[in-house]
Amino acid sequence: MEIVIVYNAHQNTILLIRDFGTRFDKISNKLFVAKEKKKLMRDSLTYMENLASTLSGYRNFFLRYFHWLNHKGSKKSWRQALDGFMIEVAKHNAHYKGNHYFPAYNFTEAFRLIDYAHKTNLSIWCARLWLVVSFVWLWFFFKSVKSVTSLPVTAREYWFAGGLFLVYAAVSSLIFSGFRGVVFTALLVILAMIYVVFGFLFFKTKDRKALFCQFLPGVLLSMLLLSFVAIKGPLYFWFNFWTCIPARSVFIFLFIFIIVGSYIWLAQTQYSRNTGGAIFATLFIAGLQLTVLGAIILVSGLNEVITQINNELVVLPYFLTLIHGIVTHLNIPSQLPWGIVGFGLILLAFCGPRCALNTSIQKLFSRKP
Repeated sequence: MEIVIVYNAHQNTILLIRDFGTRFDKISNKLFVAKEKKKLMRDSLTYMENLASTLSGYRNFFLRYFHWLNHKGSKKSWRQALDGFMIEVAKHNAHYKGNHYFPAYNFTEAFRLIDYAHKTNLSIWCARLWLVVSFVWLWFFFKSVKSVTSLPVTAREYWFAGGLFLVYAAVSSLIFSGFRGVVFTALLVILAMIYVVFGFLFFKTKDRKALFCQFLPGVLLSMLLLSFVAIKGPLYFWFNFWTCIPARSVFIFLFIFIIVGSYIWLAQTQYSRNTGGAIFATLFIAGLQLTVLGAIILVSGLNEVITQINNELVVLPYFLTLIHGIVTHLNIPSQLPWGIVGFGLILLAFCGPRCALNTSIQKLFSRKP
């Protein structure tokens, strides 16, 4: 019903423009203006009608696509609407390309959503395949943990597991973003790399159970996000996040639980006697991640980073942020990067000396006589 109402409104706009053009043709001979100017005025009305008709095709596709995400429409309907829109775009570009008076419309913003739509099937099947790989990997890893819990983990084994974790995080991020999230994936991999590297420096992982617990939360969070993508593609997650309050509440709870739990779990599984040292080391890693993230945003620019990530993930519609910028539109404080860096530096300054002291004590007691 909503699609019909919006589509009829667009058709009424096109009919009004067409009716105005018909009236203009009737009175054009009575206008005391140059013949060239009359032609330009008539071409202007034709251009308006053509552009309104083309954009109406995009709105038709847009509504049908989200209608399908809402389990009320079919995939066939939005695909047909998309094919019709692409035909209209091709006609529009062929007619107005190179026209200095009436240039062809820039459909860049529309093509971003269309690119997501084209990759919907690919994203769905990649997410399903990656979830199967995740379950199989967890099953084998859990089985190895139960069978050889007492064996210590060597440095080579740790770096191999850490490398696999980074690859897993990168692939999961790309699938979640419809293979568009280059900046988002890069930021995520940088933070995960800090987690892996400093986890090795601070924690002498004692067994495979501790190693399993160190990387399990990140895998669980990835599987949670990919479970949405596996149903109806990358935009299905954000559609439910903004329109379904129970789904948003459950996800925020699980997200906080997994993120906070990963650091608590890391501290608890690495040390049995020196729990305080493990907590300080874990907070140090979190502080370093915040400092690096805030520094990247400061160097690149808050609006630029958030806009780029929004363009990759389509968290919010593009058109809402083109005029004033997404930071102004959402009223995000411009001092946010400084706050992230400041909080990270506080954690580093508070936990750093304790981590250095704890590491020195460990080396002292680990020396062989």
